[in-house]
Amino acid sequence: MAGLLGITEEQVRAALDALFDLALLRESTDAPQGIHIVAPEIGLRSALARQQADLARRQQEVAQSQAVIARLVDDLSRSERASGPVASELLGMDAVRDQLQLLAQEARDEVMTLMPGGAQSPRLWSTPAATTSTSSPATCGCGPSGWTAFAIRRTR
Repeated sequence: MAGLLGITEEQVRAALDALFDLALLRESTDAPQGIHIVAPEIGLRSALARQQADLARRQQEVAQSQAVIARLVDDLSRSERASGPVASELLGMDAVRDQLQLLAQEARDEVMTLMPGGAQSPRLWSTPAATTSTSSPATCGCGPSGWTAFAIRRTR
């Protein structure tokens, strides 16, 4: 066959393998050691059905992975809520101040910060819920602009 087509035997084998994979060829049941040419509409439908089955299997794997990831995220979320996050990134002073105000509002005992730039205004930390809290800034001269250690203590 390779001689008739003017190609190598390896190329013939590769082409036959591809046709078998597409279900356009199969072993003949009538002729031992023979090959049967399958009608394209039959072979291609069969190949499409195999691909659809593979796709369904893969979609099932993705769905299972999504369920596992959702459980892990939920477990992590629950764990962080129970113990608090290890760290979080805040970008910009507004975000830092918002986070500190939220912590001050939710604190049961105290919130302590160490901030560059000197003393911060206690009004930044005051909230309507902070009626029974005490705040005490203490400035130290660390660095060129100084640092402020600020504590809010609640007595609910």
